[in-house]
This record gives sequence, C-alpha cells and structure tokens, in this order.
Amino acid sequence: MRLVAYYPRGILAPIGLLAVMVPVGVVTHNIWIDALSGRISDMVDLEPNPQEAAEQACRALDCPHCSDPDQLGQYIVEGNLNFQTWINNSFIGEGDPFLASAKEDNAKALKAIQRTNLKAWVRHAKKLMTGEALENYMKWHPHG
Repeated sequence: MRLVAYYPRGILAPIGLLAVMVPVGVVTHNIWIDALSGRISDMVDLEPNPQEAAEQACRALDCPHCSDPDQLGQYIVEGNLNFQTWINNSFIGEGDPFLASAKEDNAKALKAIQRTNLKAWVRHAKKLMTGEALENYMKWHPHG
C-alpha cells in the first residue's frame, strides 16, 4: 500500500503537528487519527531513550503515564480527550477537514514530517492545548 504525506486543512494548528502519512485514497478522521498515532510512535522510536522520551511527552501533555513507548501515540492522540477536543474546536475553515482525498504527497506535509521530531511535536501540541495557537492566530487575523 502506497503512503502519501497529508495534512487536514482548516485546522488552526502547525502543520508539523497535523501532517501524517496516509494510504492513497479517501482520508477520514479515523484514518488521520490512526496515522497520527503511528507517526508519534515512529518519532519516539528515533529518540535515544524512547522510554524517557515517552514519559516526558506524557507529563508535558498531562496524559497518563505511558509504560510502553510503542503505545505513546495511542496515549497522546487516541486516549487523550483533551487533545482531540482542541483539534475539533480548532476548525477555522468551511466544511469537514477530514473529508478529503490524498492522491500524492503534499510537499508541505512531507517537509513537516521530515523536520519535526518528538520534542517539537509535543511543543506544538502543548501550544494548541493551552490556547496559545488560537491567541497567535487572532493576533495576526483579528477578524477571524
């Protein structure tokens, strides 16, 4: 199965937080969440000490302790209602950003995936979950 770089448009969050590799075809919310969970697990595997990195990420994002770094994505994304709520409340565009199709790599998404490590991803997530991303958006786009 061929994977392509993708990110949902219309969500107020850095592309480095949202970008994932998905199978070619229709992208739904569930496909995106699964891909994001997998991306996080891949990022933690690249850390020098995956267990310590997973624990730090969980602490930073107020998630339950993750005893298995391979399940970090599930803890941070799938099992984190706070994170999912912030994503769902960060729509700024029209329509559902998850009713999309991915046919080829999105260059911006691919670059973001390649350049974003776990620490940077956690920083982006924390900014979103504290409302800082929205504050910055409103500063630069005062009329919405």
